[in-house]
Amino acid sequence: MFPSDGICSSGGTPRIVCIPACRDEQALLSHTLQSVASNTFAETEILVVSLGVDWKSLPICQEIIKLGKKIQWIKAEEAVEPYFPCQALFYLPEQYNSYDVIFILPGVEVPYGWDSRLALAAFQDKNIASVSPLCDISSLFALLNKERSQTSLITVDRLAYALGQRVNIEVPTLLCSCVYLRRPALETVWSSLIANKDLGLGAFCWALGKAFSLNGFHNVCCDHLYVVDTNAVHLSAMGEIAAQEEVRLVEQEHPLAGVRQAVKEALTGDASKLIDFTGHQPLQMHVVHSWGGGQERWLRDYCNSDTKRTNLVLRSSGAWGVFGKRIALYRSCNMEAPLRFWDIYYPIRSTAITHLQYKAILKEIIDQFGIEIILVSSLIGHSLDVLNTDIQTIFITHDYYPFCPAINIYFDSICDQCAEERLEQCFFGNEKNCYFNNMTALEWSGIRKHFVELLSNPNIYLVSPSESVPRHMKTLIPKLRNKKFKIIRHGINFITSSIKNDIRFSEKLRIIVLGSLVPHKGKKLLEEIYPELCELVDFYLVGCGEDGRVFEGKPGIQVTPWYEYDQLSEIVAKIDPHIGLLLSIVPETYSYTLSELWMLGVPPVTTNLGSFVDRITDGVDGFICQPTKSSIMDKINWLSRNIIILDQVRKRLFGLKHRTAREMVEEYHMLTPLPEFSYQHYFLRHDFFKHADITDITVVADEKSPVLLIDPKARFFDVARQFGRYVLQKLSTSPRFGARQKKLLVMTIGSSFRLAGAVAKMLRMR
Repeated sequence: MFPSDGICSSGGTPRIVCIPACRDEQALLSHTLQSVASNTFAETEILVVSLGVDWKSLPICQEIIKLGKKIQWIKAEEAVEPYFPCQALFYLPEQYNSYDVIFILPGVEVPYGWDSRLALAAFQDKNIASVSPLCDISSLFALLNKERSQTSLITVDRLAYALGQRVNIEVPTLLCSCVYLRRPALETVWSSLIANKDLGLGAFCWALGKAFSLNGFHNVCCDHLYVVDTNAVHLSAMGEIAAQEEVRLVEQEHPLAGVRQAVKEALTGDASKLIDFTGHQPLQMHVVHSWGGGQERWLRDYCNSDTKRTNLVLRSSGAWGVFGKRIALYRSCNMEAPLRFWDIYYPIRSTAITHLQYKAILKEIIDQFGIEIILVSSLIGHSLDVLNTDIQTIFITHDYYPFCPAINIYFDSICDQCAEERLEQCFFGNEKNCYFNNMTALEWSGIRKHFVELLSNPNIYLVSPSESVPRHMKTLIPKLRNKKFKIIRHGINFITSSIKNDIRFSEKLRIIVLGSLVPHKGKKLLEEIYPELCELVDFYLVGCGEDGRVFEGKPGIQVTPWYEYDQLSEIVAKIDPHIGLLLSIVPETYSYTLSELWMLGVPPVTTNLGSFVDRITDGVDGFICQPTKSSIMDKINWLSRNIIILDQVRKRLFGLKHRTAREMVEEYHMLTPLPEFSYQHYFLRHDFFKHADITDITVVADEKSPVLLIDPKARFFDVARQFGRYVLQKLSTSPRFGARQKKLLVMTIGSSFRLAGAVAKMLRMR
């Protein structure tokens, strides 16, 4: 979406590159063709117009054909001597009469994406006729002095982009050897072109520039793109133009003086710090919560695998009961320090239907950072306003929130309807609905109503990692039955160590229960089957968390509450399990744990819920059973008598191809295609990407980064006091402890902080 103040949209305007081929320039033509073919986008066709040259005799011809670019060789049949390069404009085929033309002469070397970058500059104003890049063959367009002429093109071009103002500077003429020409302007002055076609290069370019000006068009130089020209003829032609009075007037107070000085200083220092060129990439923003889990892993895999777009992250944080006390914007998934953060003066308990401050924050981010795509992974601690912009927005159904306050559509069983009466019962009688106890069913009905309405907006794309999610959502929300859900399965970046194909023999089955054992992940089912199977099975609980500690000390069970992710492959190899048991009683939307078991060659036994049914072919790459004690026991007993079937499945798993995170990212890009050179982001000044100052303590949950962000200039006493407040608030609102436990912990920890504060006060007084 382009700004409207005189700026016109390209509207998909096609363009071609026109290269004249004249005698005695074969070496220069070869150099330019290779540069243009390597750095021009695929959709831009390249036309070489031969003026008095038999192109088939050119050595470069076959080399260029091998590059596979859209290159056409056009012979100017009626051309007569003397040949002038600008005559090539008159021999372009008729099918290109509506195309813009990038005119480039032999001897010029161009940087990556040069054609798209010139086009971006050309469409900044509807009356622009010509756009010339920076080039040192002319004092009018020069960036470097002679002493710096040996610096590499890539370095200088990236410095120009980093240090320039990224604006168009109006000039009286155009660069003779490389210029973008808008078709409407060419058509307006075409009779003037014909009258001047036999002029020399310098005189023709001056006449063309004047014709544009006299017809109300602009000739501009863009200060963010640099080319190199080694053709001495062009230097001479620009020398003729330099004598014109209008050129001399511009050069008296040259508008490029600032960028010239900045580049000069950068080249005398460490230029590498300034030439990060990711600034041209499209920019998108992820909206997430701070709870961690599978959503955080998806975000990390996505951001680390996306090399074509810049990914900002908008994250909510707070405490139990108030999940949106602070909103922070981060450069990426590595959330060590925010770019910006905002304390929410009217905190968000769950999700706000609309929120004036949040809406203003969202507008500020979109405007200042040039956001082009929004990907919503969670609305916890956020406002529904994020679904109500004009920007293409992808809503990813990692779970069933905010339709379901219990998140996993479970109330005694999997829900197939949730009318108002059932919603009220859910708030009073559903132990799984434990996250938003300070909300009412009436409030949730309002959130749900507005959420469903916003999903019908044409700029909202619904994405699910498995088919089970749209099945459940369309059952629960009849208004979504005609809404299309795009299935994009999660990719996974997980490197496994070498694992044996054959299972080690033992008298007892070895079963690994991988991942969290919170109640909805099947803790109760495990408690039910364990006594019946302990003589037959050795259980290994890996990554079960605190909920799995109830099994510690029991015979036949080994408990590993926590592990480092990069150790998982080694842990599983040592166990060498026959089976991986996944006992979830709620419909998983994907299950990274299933993917890990497959990659580790462990045949899974799962409940027949959610994505397990979508992903597993029973008896082929895993086994499915009812989420009941009897069904699970029957399956395990049967497998214990048919080890050969487990062995067959294991061998089959080693032959599976697993989807990578990069493949997943590519599919998201296909859903919302954007040009590689993004208008909004290309012209964005990167001053906005400096980190915000941290003036107090803020909670962020990230496995690999600090858990707390603290102002290093803050006094120890103030930091300790704020941390104490956070800990006591967290304890008092956490649903994981009973009333007596909370009281004891608050008394104990509170006393410790008061003692630490007293000591700090005494030290301060000394």
